[in-house]
Amino acid sequence: MSFTDKLANGAAVMIIQAIHPCHTVVCCPACVWFYHYIMVIVTGGVAVIAALALCSILIWPIRIRPCGQAVTSDDAGRVN
Repeated sequence: MSFTDKLANGAAVMIIQAIHPCHTVVCCPACVWFYHYIMVIVTGGVAVIAALALCSILIWPIRIRPCGQAVTSDDAGRVN
């Protein structure tokens, strides 16, 4: 998990640096807004996706069954 997290963060940093508005050492005023919008859009987008993923648990609840118990057509519509 840690390796996957580091790989995803590295890819995100590379993408943000590739679309950076100015490629000089000294930042311009456009850079301030660029990083502001990146922080808002990326973190807000992840929060929305996480909220949708959590809401999907309400639609398709996770049921824990004893090992070896088969799922029948009668159990498919029943909520415990």
